[in-house]
Amino acid sequence: MKKRFLLYWLPLIIWITGIFVVSSLPNHYFPHPSKIPLQYPLHLIAFFILFLLFYRLFGFKQMRNLLLLSFFITMIISISKECWQIFIPGRTFSLKDILLDGGAALLGMVIAILSRLVRPA
Repeated sequence: MKKRFLLYWLPLIIWITGIFVVSSLPNHYFPHPSKIPLQYPLHLIAFFILFLLFYRLFGFKQMRNLLLLSFFITMIISISKECWQIFIPGRTFSLKDILLDGGAALLGMVIAILSRLVRPA
């Protein structure tokens, strides 16, 4: 049980915590978007990895159900993060960010499906 926690739960908890910590920083901690457009790649990377961590946690069994469950939970985290940002000075709720996070999770689904297709039996 301890090994499962360390291998599967702890990385997920740390990753989610990191997402919320970064989203808790006021805007002045980030470079101005017109100078360095890091926002989009960071959203894609963060939520792509989050999706894969959930998918890995669930054990890669019953593929379709776990893909959908991983996507659903990733989107709940994304929406929660955007709601959280309402209370942070200089941050706002952004539907565009939720759609970007959803796109990252969909990319994770595609990668998971492709990896199952090319994996030797």
